[in-house]
Amino acid sequence: AVLEAEHESRMLVEDTVCDAKTATDVATKLVSDGAQIVLGGICSGSTKAALPIYLDAGMLVMSPSATNPALTQSGDYPNFFRTIAPDDAQAKVDVDFATDKLGYTKIAVVHDKGDYGKGFAEFAKKFIEESGKAEVVLFEGVTPGAVDYSAIVQKIKRSGAEAVMSPSDRAVLGESRIHSSRTRSGARYSMSEVSSSPARSGALP
Repeated sequence: AVLEAEHESRMLVEDTVCDAKTATDVATKLVSDGAQIVLGGICSGSTKAALPIYLDAGMLVMSPSATNPALTQSGDYPNFFRTIAPDDAQAKVDVDFATDKLGYTKIAVVHDKGDYGKGFAEFAKKFIEESGKAEVVLFEGVTPGAVDYSAIVQKIKRSGAEAVMSPSDRAVLGESRIHSSRTRSGARYSMSEVSSSPARSGALP
């Protein structure tokens, strides 16, 4: 957050840890400390929880990464702006890339059950189905930090997926790749980046 005092600016640094309760506590503190502009938050869920506090205080909020479409499209938070495309726009780019450029027709969509991952995945599923060029052969949520991802890898293998779209934490994708290489699933993996650029893909060994 930015605090102006006699034409000088100073930073007030706080960490919401992407947690809704912490985000509201941070928002209350920043308002009390006299902050005027908030550069953040990072995650959509915690940002949404704090926005009413900032709105009541008349504070502008600018996020580099809170991508939930409703934050700007609902009209509930006229004080909120972001410097990144929302989930629906990102998902459309990735789906078009996977179907039009890479030619995949059977896609598994795997997410981390979080606000970003699940929201993005639902848009991706919608756009794949509407395209008429591919089908979603698996739509599944996994738990970040799990010890064993072999179950989801086996589901991907049985689904016949040609590619996996995973707008999830890198650790989830990385562990899935390790287990998949051991089971030789043959699917290709793509990670949807926050930058909204087409996903990076790599053949599994």
